[in-house]
Amino acid sequence: MTPRTELRATYRLQLHAGFPFVAAEAIVPYLADLGVSHLYLSPIWAARPGSTHGYDVVDHARISPELGGREGFDALADRARAHGLGIILDCVPNHMGIGYDNPWWADMLRWGEASPYAAYFDVEWDALEPSLAGKVLLPVLGDHYGRCLDDGQLVPDIEGGRMVVRYHEHTVPIHPRDTAELLETAGRNTDAAVAATLNDLASLARQIARRRERVSRQRRRADRDRADQLDLQLATARQVPTVEAALRDALATFTPTRDDHRPADRLHRLLERQAYRLSYWRLAGEEINYRRFFDVNGLAGLRMEEPGLFDAVHRLVVELTAAGVVDGLRLDHIDGLYDPRTYLTRLRRATRRGDGTAPWLFVEKILGEHEELRRDWPVDGTTGYEVMALLHGVQVDPAACRPLLALYRSLTQPSAEFHAETVRAKYLMMSTALQAELNVLAMELNRIAKRSRRTRDFGRHALREALRNVVAHFPVYRTYFSGKRSAAADLAVIDDAIARARQAAGTPEIEIYDFVRDALRGEAGGAWSAVSAHLAGRFQQYTGPVTAKAVEDTTFYRWVPLASLNEVGSEP
Repeated sequence: MTPRTELRATYRLQLHAGFPFVAAEAIVPYLADLGVSHLYLSPIWAARPGSTHGYDVVDHARISPELGGREGFDALADRARAHGLGIILDCVPNHMGIGYDNPWWADMLRWGEASPYAAYFDVEWDALEPSLAGKVLLPVLGDHYGRCLDDGQLVPDIEGGRMVVRYHEHTVPIHPRDTAELLETAGRNTDAAVAATLNDLASLARQIARRRERVSRQRRRADRDRADQLDLQLATARQVPTVEAALRDALATFTPTRDDHRPADRLHRLLERQAYRLSYWRLAGEEINYRRFFDVNGLAGLRMEEPGLFDAVHRLVVELTAAGVVDGLRLDHIDGLYDPRTYLTRLRRATRRGDGTAPWLFVEKILGEHEELRRDWPVDGTTGYEVMALLHGVQVDPAACRPLLALYRSLTQPSAEFHAETVRAKYLMMSTALQAELNVLAMELNRIAKRSRRTRDFGRHALREALRNVVAHFPVYRTYFSGKRSAAADLAVIDDAIARARQAAGTPEIEIYDFVRDALRGEAGGAWSAVSAHLAGRFQQYTGPVTAKAVEDTTFYRWVPLASLNEVGSEP
């Protein structure tokens, strides 16, 4: 086992197809001469094709082939070790890049809630919008769905042995049973031998249960086996030219044209049976029903609390740390996880080596004013936003504050001071980019309220407005209690936010805030409950993105007496 290199300083390398492992190898001697101790690599895992940053991981079990794959990484690690340098990896536990190139996501779109990977993603299958019952909203269209369909931009196709629908660079799968309609159509206008082959395949497809049909686990496994057989047999049959020609003719009957509306109607009926709903991208802010990384539709949140998901995501990480190839891990967006402390404890345990040592763990965490890193987190520190703020503070003369602010106000006449502007920006984010997530929280809070005769008369709109006020006045990025374990500091933060929200409330039902307070503390109904605790956990995952979008992406561009102070982690 290679001994861990002493940590002095890191040098971050942004890897991509234009700067792969072999290019990083070439500059290792130069970096060693600079005096750094570790290469800090951007995410090395297989990401969406052409990714320039690597945070849109699609397969945690593979090292990106665009960077050079496992062979290229091993060569870089050997070169670094030969020059006395260690390696720190950037891990992305909160989210994944989604699309047809993500096998977990594609499987979930194909099978819906029955997919074994459905539990990996934070999808609200019981959505408030009736048309999304049992479906995932996919806001990928550049125009309204009806126009895209009628204009022929949604194109049915066959990939291998699977029927899919393509929209420019996007591909979505068709449920295996629904392939039968295409196969039966193809078998009607061809010779007897081809028709027999296609009808046999259609019969196999018809044996698979309908998408939302209630079946046993044993039947589900059997259906997946049948689907695998269908994929293989159809792919093989397509090698016969007459079969392929019949299938292409059948696809034309599903392909919309300007002269004939019937194919559009037929394709629409097929898409309506799927576990997703294609939509105009502008609808995402209002109706999206999967948790995202902030408001990025192409990055879906992961439920890292799922044991199977944790193991699948970290298998390669554990291998590299156990072998001593990697000295430390930088954990991206730790605030996005449902329960960061439990995750970190499990990761620390999983990566501990046989000799008792463990890799360093550094979390990307923005600490608010007067906020400290959690003492019960088994980590070695943060990525350093607060340190950069302190260092810059040394360069700023506090005596310049008053004259600088006076000059700024005389020139710009700002509408509000910094904290007031932040509150306004939070309201803006919850009315636009992050509105859908607030709707999901309000729906869940409303369900809790209806469980008790004391709270069932609180309306969903009033509950949503109360939540909105609480988030707007939340003093930190998020709290961290989970289950029955809560810290006094977390409860104090919630109480403070409730008090501020109550003052700003426009509703005469002030007592609604007592109920919201109990629910966010996991105590709705007078005692801790799993239902209320789940809401509290989801709420904690929401306040961070709202704060980040409001402060870093909005207020920092609206309130700029001294622009150099407007950096992530800073308190201007």
